[in-house]
Amino acid sequence: MTPADPHSAVHTAPTERDAPLCNPIFAVNERAYTWREVLSAWEFLGMLEPHVERLTEGEALRLAPPPVDDEALQEALTELRYELNLITAEETEAWLAERDLSLDDLQEYLLRHVQLETLASTAPSHARTCRFDAECLAQTLWRDLHLANSWPELLPPVMRRCLVQQLNLNEQSFDEQWLEAARESLLRRHQLDPAELRKWLDRSYFLRETFQRELEREALYRQYCQQIAAADACRRHLSAMRPQLYRVEYEAASFHDYDIAREAYLCVTMDADTLAEVTVRAGGSHVEGEAFIEDLPVDVGQYLLSAQPGELMRPIALADEGTFVLLLLRHKHEPAMNDEAVAERVRASIIEKSFEYYLQRDIRWPRWQLINKH
Repeated sequence: MTPADPHSAVHTAPTERDAPLCNPIFAVNERAYTWREVLSAWEFLGMLEPHVERLTEGEALRLAPPPVDDEALQEALTELRYELNLITAEETEAWLAERDLSLDDLQEYLLRHVQLETLASTAPSHARTCRFDAECLAQTLWRDLHLANSWPELLPPVMRRCLVQQLNLNEQSFDEQWLEAARESLLRRHQLDPAELRKWLDRSYFLRETFQRELEREALYRQYCQQIAAADACRRHLSAMRPQLYRVEYEAASFHDYDIAREAYLCVTMDADTLAEVTVRAGGSHVEGEAFIEDLPVDVGQYLLSAQPGELMRPIALADEGTFVLLLLRHKHEPAMNDEAVAERVRASIIEKSFEYYLQRDIRWPRWQLINKH
């Protein structure tokens, strides 16, 4: 079996009902990928489920809507317009129209957003078992992802797979073992038994007719990633990433006053009290943690990277938080490729960097996407 021809997709003329599903989201060279195709890819990759859960919560709100304060709605609108750099009402209306959205869509989105932010209880059990219409799901997500400006973090996984297929990036001939690897990964991701796959596809929103195409695209992508992130490449890349991949175990004590933080530092260093004991007496907040240096705030990571195990650092001010922190380094683990968490980050970095050139050169965006990107 060979992968399906990426040009073979049939694009029908959009109707008023399914226009968003036919909207082009991006293109690789002259091959446009529609909203329906993106949704199909997300469902295959397990990226659609959180949005379905969010829609389920919205359905629960529709059945039993909590009261909403007009001031909270206005505040949410002001915050959204600020984030999207929409100064006037005219700019807002033009922005919505450019994305096939209306003021009603904006109002409904803000209402649901405020309701979800203020709702303390979980969705009722009858709402959690709702089955939503695929077109309804597509319409709602089309609106929500525009207004939340979520495209930049959600599209790259799909784009990378389409680039591999459309540009034929694999240097080796297609190996069908990657089809089975892609299938097994999907079963694990969705916690399915092989015998359940057909029934699961029948219940899917967008995969019933596109599953084989998604499987083949995933197989090509996995084969390409294995080629570029081979063992030798990973070892070389680890050398460049080494400082940010140290894993540290630490204690942190937070205080809202510098003098209190300084006094706590002296109690630990001079009187041999533990940081946890001193923090409790001083009314601060104490936590123990473990993290990679790259996952920590820059100033915190720099301090811990330069420290020795057992060293308590003098109070540092966290930027824009009005908080002063004492950091005690417990252990510092040097990165190595036999640490699977380290190896996975190295591979992910190689893969991401390998696509930077293609994403710049070969991806074409609709006009509204260009606005979102810049």
